[in-house]
Amino acid sequence: MSNTQYYKKWSQHMLPPIHTLFITVVCSSVYFSGNNQFLYLPPSKDESWWVYPATLVSHSSNTHFVSNIIPFIFFSSFLEIFHGNFTAFIVFWYSGLNGVLWEVAFFNSTVSTKYTGTSPSLYGVISAYLAHIILNWKEAPLKYIWLIVLVVELCVIVVSVVYDENYRQTVAHFSHIFGFVQGFLISLNTIRNIIVQKWEIRLQLVAFLISIALSIYPIFIIYISY
Repeated sequence: MSNTQYYKKWSQHMLPPIHTLFITVVCSSVYFSGNNQFLYLPPSKDESWWVYPATLVSHSSNTHFVSNIIPFIFFSSFLEIFHGNFTAFIVFWYSGLNGVLWEVAFFNSTVSTKYTGTSPSLYGVISAYLAHIILNWKEAPLKYIWLIVLVVELCVIVVSVVYDENYRQTVAHFSHIFGFVQGFLISLNTIRNIIVQKWEIRLQLVAFLISIALSIYPIFIIYISY
């Protein structure tokens, strides 16, 4: 199959970014109405379960809101257009919740702090680009653009970690790291794959098993620790 035929096949199944729009509207409504939810760390045993997902659509400041929502709109829109609403939904909520759980499980400070933000979901969406490149290198349209965008974003993160003391001290790094990891693992099993090969199926199975293990482990830690 030629590149032109591949591109036509992709374009036949493009979908509007409905979930991206939904999350953008929810985040904006929550922030500007002052209904942002915070998870206090270390968490209380009486903490309501719904606070965990609610933090993914909440933000603590104007800078926090803008720095999350603008890149989210960009990255998630393209992901959803090419890979569908279901993929966008799963990647956002699955990677985001896993990021929150890992942050809670390995919070090691005695000083109480407030946690909130879309960041782990955003990193999960970004990592879906890596899964897309791996599974669809030969078939993907604009693959070099996807790759460049991913590399640029990772360089921004590295520079922030190395040179920005405030970034190192205030950012919830566990939530970012495992949002990215889980976003990548779950994307391997949910994104569109035009030509399925045997090694890809094996990779998807391994990714699924690792992802489940990484989901269970922080829940176990939280259960025995708090």
